[in-house]
Amino acid sequence: MKTYFNPVENNIKRLRLDIFSALERGNYKDYKKAVHAHATECVKHFDEAMEASKNMGKYTVPLFSTRGIKMAKIWFLNLFRRKSADEKLLQKLSIDRRLREKFNM
Repeated sequence: MKTYFNPVENNIKRLRLDIFSALERGNYKDYKKAVHAHATECVKHFDEAMEASKNMGKYTVPLFSTRGIKMAKIWFLNLFRRKSADEKLLQKLSIDRRLREKFNM
């Protein structure tokens, strides 16, 4: 367990919580802004972002509830959204990292 204060890691966690809070509220505009801000921060500090993501918990919601329907609406709209360059780069970096870990490269 880390005993020092890491502002980058805490900022990434805060941005991740902003994504989840926008999902819960069903606010698509805030969700887009939060996802874009999270991606830009994670691309700048990729290693710290991977450490922060390991410490984040899982979040489950029943689909046929008010929050579940709001989250499904945002998920559907997100399928057809244009992704920013940082979001695409973050996805490529994370896939490369998973492959390196899987094959021990």
